[in-house]
Amino acid sequence: MNRNLLIIIIAVIVLLGGYMMFSSNSETVQTEVSEAAENVESAAEEAVEATEEAASEAAEATENAVSDAVEATEEAASDAVEATEDAASDAAAATEEVVNDAVEATEDAASDAAAATEEAVDDATDAVENAADSATDAVEDAANEVTGGNDAEVLSADNFDQDKVNELIDNSSLDDGTKETLKTVVQSAADNPALLDGALAQVKTALGM
Repeated sequence: MNRNLLIIIIAVIVLLGGYMMFSSNSETVQTEVSEAAENVESAAEEAVEATEEAASEAAEATENAVSDAVEATEEAASDAVEATEDAASDAAAATEEVVNDAVEATEDAASDAAAATEEAVDDATDAVENAADSATDAVEDAANEVTGGNDAEVLSADNFDQDKVNELIDNSSLDDGTKETLKTVVQSAADNPALLDGALAQVKTALGM
């Protein structure tokens, strides 16, 4: 656009000079025309120079603005990335803490359940052992009652059986000498009913019956 303006100005100068030259051959007019042309040309050059300088300054300003914008954008992007990384790190730490708490709670619950189970097993074992002991005692008591009844019958003159009496004596906790003495007494009274009751009574006394 500035170049077109310069061409127009030069064309006007040329036309004006030609007109002046044809209108007057005066040396003064020619001088004035020449000076005017020089002034116009100088003004045109200054205008072009000023325009070019303004354009250069505008381009430089635009370049600086673009550079500042790019730098600001990069800085903002860097801040955003840093903020995202911080947020991700915080989220990871929070998640790890929650997981650790959950694992710890699970382990505590498992430990408590194991302790409770062990205690219940111990209690059940004790109860079973107590029940077994009670049952054993009851069976032994019943057996003793039955055995005692049978022993009493064996040690009666009416149901006398020497072999059973001897077996009863052998199965007792008496010492061997006492056992032999009792069996000899029974042997001696076996064929004498008058002595049998006394012999059997002696055996009962020895056996604590």
